[in-house]
Amino acid sequence: MMLHVFYPLGDSFLRTHNGVCPTNYYAGWDLRSLCAVLSIGIVCEDRTKFDQAVD
Repeated sequence: MMLHVFYPLGDSFLRTHNGVCPTNYYAGWDLRSLCAVLSIGIVCEDRTKFDQAVD
């Protein structure tokens, strides 16, 4: 569920910001998505997702 539901949502938001200007969102939205991707990388032992969040 983490890899097929939550990760795609967080990744999509970080890449596209739902198709609007990134400044329309508060910084907390990006931070929450980054934390979600980082946590999913740790829990699922996926180094690629972990590195994506760190980068």
